[in-house]
Amino acid sequence: MPVTKKQMAVLERTSLENSRDQSSKDGSERIRVPQFMQKRRGHGEEDLPAPFLDRVREKFSENDPDNSGSIGMESFGLMISELDLAQEDEGEVMEEAFQGLDLDERDSMRFDEFHTIARRLYFRKKLEEDRKKMAEISEEQIESVFSRYKVFNQRSEEDCLTERSCYDALRRLRIKLNPQEYQRKFHEYDENGDRHINFEEFRRFLGKEPREKSEKK
Repeated sequence: MPVTKKQMAVLERTSLENSRDQSSKDGSERIRVPQFMQKRRGHGEEDLPAPFLDRVREKFSENDPDNSGSIGMESFGLMISELDLAQEDEGEVMEEAFQGLDLDERDSMRFDEFHTIARRLYFRKKLEEDRKKMAEISEEQIESVFSRYKVFNQRSEEDCLTERSCYDALRRLRIKLNPQEYQRKFHEYDENGDRHINFEEFRRFLGKEPREKSEKK
């Protein structure tokens, strides 16, 4: 019999718990995710969209006919291809996707491990798609969306975007970074750490080259 959704939910919770445990073991920094961005209470990592997660479940079940909770490693590549998660520069991408998972000397993979890899590949691919979208955004669009969501920052005495309004501005531009990537980028361009970014910082957030002083209004 195929794995039920209830059984899959248990395996998925195990996957997320393993991810958090691994992070604390290797000492890596956890990114604080604002409440408004948390899709699942208590988890810092965004899970796969429900329709795609159903596809992952179905694909795993198809390759686990004896309902053992694991698949042969020989099935992995084909499953990733069928889920449209194969990517350019596959060697480097796969190395990142497998990070923290002890799979080197095994011939099988559990669902929680496959779930973790699929999630990493999904959001890596989504990030690359977002970067391409950012490159196509015009200066007029940036100015328009900034004006729509800006607030006045009394500390720096200039118009800025807050963590929340910057997130909303990106969604307006149809850029939907996952929570961890959004936090990394926001803090990278929030140079003074006041949780606001000004217009020039927002432009750089979107991958635009810094303007010369003569170009600035």
